[in-house]
Amino acid sequence: VEDSCSSSDVSQLLLDLPEAVMLDLLFYVGTPTSARLIELSSDVAALLQRTASLLALCLGCPFEELMQRFTGIGGVARATQFVQERNRAKRLTARRIDAYRHVFMCGYDGTVFASGMNDMGQLGVGDHRDRLRPASVIESWGRGMEIICVATGGMHGAIVDAAGEAWICGVTGGLAGDLVPVPRPATCLHGKRICMVACGWDFTVFLTDVGDVYSNLSDDAAETSFSRVESVKCCVQVAAGNGHAMALTDLNALFTWGSNEHGQLGHRRSWLLGHQPPAVCSLPNQRPFTAGIGWKTATTVVAAGGCHSAAVTDGGDLYTWGQGRWGQLGHHDSVGEACPRRVETLQNVVNISAGNLTSLCKTTNGTVWGMGRNFEGQLGQGTSEQCISVPVLIPIPLNPGQHVSVMCAGRGSSYFVLSDGS
Repeated sequence: VEDSCSSSDVSQLLLDLPEAVMLDLLFYVGTPTSARLIELSSDVAALLQRTASLLALCLGCPFEELMQRFTGIGGVARATQFVQERNRAKRLTARRIDAYRHVFMCGYDGTVFASGMNDMGQLGVGDHRDRLRPASVIESWGRGMEIICVATGGMHGAIVDAAGEAWICGVTGGLAGDLVPVPRPATCLHGKRICMVACGWDFTVFLTDVGDVYSNLSDDAAETSFSRVESVKCCVQVAAGNGHAMALTDLNALFTWGSNEHGQLGHRRSWLLGHQPPAVCSLPNQRPFTAGIGWKTATTVVAAGGCHSAAVTDGGDLYTWGQGRWGQLGHHDSVGEACPRRVETLQNVVNISAGNLTSLCKTTNGTVWGMGRNFEGQLGQGTSEQCISVPVLIPIPLNPGQHVSVMCAGRGSSYFVLSDGS
């Protein structure tokens, strides 16, 4: 690189690197052992120093603090801590729109809008009437408080504010009462700072700022009591389907548990009935994180649909598994998969949203693709084709300068938030 590129070219290359590769470079720069084992020329050493400076700039960490973390005795341990802190920071960019039988949409001023089914008070608007147009959710958290994450389930909804408080409405599963038409705090999580939430049909999964996961999805079924999922530590993302849950850790381990009737847990076993305890679901060619070495394949985004699951790697590959009856796995058939399988016709994927019977994904060039059930026109093809088993481009009408920033697959509908907030 040094021989063929100018320093500005190198800078741009580094800025474009995936974060996982950045962190691997940091390990290389900051671990004294690597410098002793490999004789570095002064030019290469200088390049690595510039690399570290650029990475420090990209990751928002002063150079001196960065090198202090990564050098000396215990440098690998400090580097691991740095990775964990960065992952925790990434959790704060959680979902701001979610849809199932109803929809939650939040603005940056703390306002949350809701529409759809409201038979159990899940809209949080103070009554049990369905809404055909967005209505304001009662701001129990205080006007002006920023909302960082929303989630919708079959009969309930959850909201997390910037202070780490979780609010619940609808059938709360013992979190805040029985039928709650106004958002109430999740009292059983008092003292814990929540940064992400996901809702299944009748259960909820909470993620704290220290990476702990709490849920009422047990080995038997959804219960009213919430407890910590002991086997999952240092988690960075959570997702929930109809009856299964997913948790991704900072060391690249993907845990799944709950219903496995359609193979949606991806445990590389045949379909199992009943609720299964948390176990690791491994993608092909993937191994866990190792300090100083990094990942062979790192999982960056996970999503849980009705009875299927999906994951995106740092290389832009999309893997899907579980129920495939409606083509939602994108494998050009309607066959289910009991373990993760790569979607061959799609590359450079950066994000994924799994709906009840559909999947939406976004690529690096900003285009959005969809597959699965199209009975209600949720894939936007303008046709009556009922099942689409291969990814198709969704023709979202964009004005010059606009792009899709957020997407959400619901139950029979799809939602896209554009870069200008529309």
